[in-house]
Amino acid sequence: MKRNSRFSSNTIHQKKSKFKDFLIFSLQKKSWSFFGNKEKPQIHSFTLNSDNLKKLGLRNGKNTILFKVSGIDISVSANCYLWNNSTKIVISDVDGTITKSDVWGHIYSFVGKDWTHVGVAQLFSRIEKNGYKILYLSSRSIGQSRVTRRYIQGVKQNEWRLPDGPILLSPDGLFRAIYREVILRRPEDFKIACLKNVQNLFENTNPFFSGFGNRITDVISYKALNVPLSKIFTVDHTGEIGLEFKKNLSSSYLNLNEFVDSIFPVVKKDINRGYRDTEYWKIHW
Repeated sequence: MKRNSRFSSNTIHQKKSKFKDFLIFSLQKKSWSFFGNKEKPQIHSFTLNSDNLKKLGLRNGKNTILFKVSGIDISVSANCYLWNNSTKIVISDVDGTITKSDVWGHIYSFVGKDWTHVGVAQLFSRIEKNGYKILYLSSRSIGQSRVTRRYIQGVKQNEWRLPDGPILLSPDGLFRAIYREVILRRPEDFKIACLKNVQNLFENTNPFFSGFGNRITDVISYKALNVPLSKIFTVDHTGEIGLEFKKNLSSSYLNLNEFVDSIFPVVKKDINRGYRDTEYWKIHW
């Protein structure tokens, strides 16, 4: 396995240890009491060195792995993604960004009701076609991983579906995740830490090209990871999309489809990001 290759997972958070050859998979960092907010540290993790990673026989792109408990007929599956060091990632929040609201996004995902912004599947599919990888980031609890994955895989708008990609979720329990998202309104605490772990896997480069969110906390998260302001998009409950560095500009997922090749040009080995930020936004919507 080449040293410039990167390994990422959708329901298992990961970070780089102080040894370059090691990756740490953390299944759970904290647990929370239902009747209180006292944190109980419970860390379950293991490390893989370069030789171990080679033995996995990972293919470029998506891989499926299965965790089994010895002596018990219990297992859990996850998707692992092998990307190279030049990968350009577009981050997307889920609730309120793909779905039309935070709260109903949580609820409707359980009952199977569609609550998706019009045009999002086409836009993300065309972004992927231009060479970018989509990373889904949500402060939903890891206990909702299956229903979240099923929701993303099930979105279909005409002939378009949401692209496949890693789904990174909070290691907290369901009630704590909802409490942080809806009551405390501080999802950025988890999101920034999670994205930094991913960013640290890429040496001497920032893989994050763009970010879609629906709240100022998403903007804060993306800014903390040095995502260019010209590539940070916020969407409201009506589907109107604003651009962070031009507050007076607004559009929609459907309208952005018309300019996708300018905003998200086909990925090349060396992209001059500064030049693109000033030139492409001369377009009048």
